Amino acid sequence: MQTLYLGLLGSALLAPAAAAQTFVPARSVRDQVELNARINLLMRADFRAQSVLDASEMPGPASLTQLSLRYDGPSYSPTGGTLASFEVWLAPAAVAANASSSYFAANHSGALTRVVLATNLNFPADTLVDPSPWGGPTGAFTLPFSAPFAYAGTGLVVELRARGNTNSGTNAANGHFDAEFDPLNGPSDGTATPNGAGCRGAAMTVSGRLAPGSSVSCAGTGLGAGAFVVNTLGGSRTSWLGVPLPFDLAGFNAPGCLVHNDIITDLRTLADGNGNVGAFGATTWPVPPLPSLANVRLQFQMLALVPQVAATNNAEVRLGTYRPLIRGYATHIHHADADAAIASYSGPIVPAMRFN
Repeated sequence: MQTLYLGLLGSALLAPAAAAQTFVPARSVRDQVELNARINLLMRADFRAQSVLDASEMPGPASLTQLSLRYDGPSYSPTGGTLASFEVWLAPAAVAANASSSYFAANHSGALTRVVLATNLNFPADTLVDPSPWGGPTGAFTLPFSAPFAYAGTGLVVELRARGNTNSGTNAANGHFDAEFDPLNGPSDGTATPNGAGCRGAAMTVSGRLAPGSSVSCAGTGLGAGAFVVNTLGGSRTSWLGVPLPFDLAGFNAPGCLVHNDIITDLRTLADGNGNVGAFGATTWPVPPLPSLANVRLQFQMLALVPQVAATNNAEVRLGTYRPLIRGYATHIHHADADAAIASYSGPIVPAMRFN
């Protein structure tokens, strides 16, 4: 039994026919029989979780009217809690799960439709060893839709969004949702190694799975309040167009500030009022799900240009590996923001779902 503390529930999905029920993954049809994984959803204050499901994961066209999730415990020190809001959104998928991206908007075709808006949703403690009945012990996660959703029988995107969780926090491991995970396929984490020095107090860190089919996120500090920031991506830290690296920016009135990579391309944003650029925002780089990118080395740095020049350290990322998905599902999650544009986790996992 594998427990995945994704911090966030990977979103859910799809498809019953008329008065029938549809189970995703199909094995979850077995009542209160666990799958091979579980996701701890209810330990984050806010989250956005999007599952991309291929048509192979569910039957043909149907009118969807309800979604149910189920616990898979036990938790330690189980307690219940309240979600200020819990939403379910659906849309046709624009891509197959195997080609889905950490950019949420790239995965659905047309606008998402909100089918559930539950406010002040009270959920109970998770005390059972085996999966709970569908909906949880009290039925809190049996979620009727505000209107039927016409599923056309193609790929489907299902999103779960939550805000204001009173049970959030790393010591509140409560509410494991039953899930299926493919441990042999999808992204395998890469590595990041900082190198070179920053100047004027600027520094950069890198996070994410750092692998094809996922993303590389750069975050900066000490860049200057409201500074115009360029996040560079390079392939070398030894030479740039024949010029040896690192390159000193003394000619730009910034002696001791160094350019560390050869700047193939860049992302641009503004620092906040404290001079910071947060992770999994505008300086997040999606990595295509291509096995050929395994072990590729990439260079990242941040340069602040206005109001004064500042430069961070460099970071070398060695991408992990990627094996194409066998099952037709993938889930993308941001662990802290229900309105995030980019996921902080991507992987071949899907929560157990029942659609009516």
